[in-house]
Amino acid sequence: MLRILLLLATSIVLLRAERLESIVVNLGKHVIMESEVLDYVRLSSFLDETAPDFSPEARRKAATHLVDRFLILQDAALTNATLASEADLETVLGPLKARFQSEERYQAALRAVGISELVLRAHILAGLRLLRYTDSRFKPEVQITEETLRATYQSFLLRQPKQQSIAPPTFEESREQLEQLLSNQLAAQAMDRWLDMARGETNIVYREAAFR
Repeated sequence: MLRILLLLATSIVLLRAERLESIVVNLGKHVIMESEVLDYVRLSSFLDETAPDFSPEARRKAATHLVDRFLILQDAALTNATLASEADLETVLGPLKARFQSEERYQAALRAVGISELVLRAHILAGLRLLRYTDSRFKPEVQITEETLRATYQSFLLRQPKQQSIAPPTFEESREQLEQLLSNQLAAQAMDRWLDMARGETNIVYREAAFR
């Protein structure tokens, strides 16, 4: 009996150690597992049509993206924000599947990188929710002046080739695109400032051994 108890105790200790080793980031009471990081790398390569990069730097970058995504979506949940739903997935999944010409090729491509469609759908949905929330959360803070618009337009003109035969669009013709560009840039900067603050207020511990 004692031998059996010792074996059980040893198994429990080993199981707990294995679970601890698979944690790559402690984020307050939340944890990010190694499998999540590896899936993120695979998913990114699948969507970008590139080979998966499992280098320490790439895995660390993936873990940082997961940390930021968790912080943003946690804030969205706390504020009861209206987020993207399953119904919104088709706006991305439809064109994505069309790249592969058939369902069989699409499924084969998923198998080739080692991810399931369920994991892909969850990844895309999280991305859609993040985009919708950041738009509603940070774009209202953006204020674009006429002076900034014109300065951006002048910067655009300076980057055009001097020998270009086609005249560039006028300021008024470019106004809508310039406003959209600046709005996105300034919202991204506002989000980065918010993330810096959120990271500072959260106990985030990267398990460095997982990225070697």
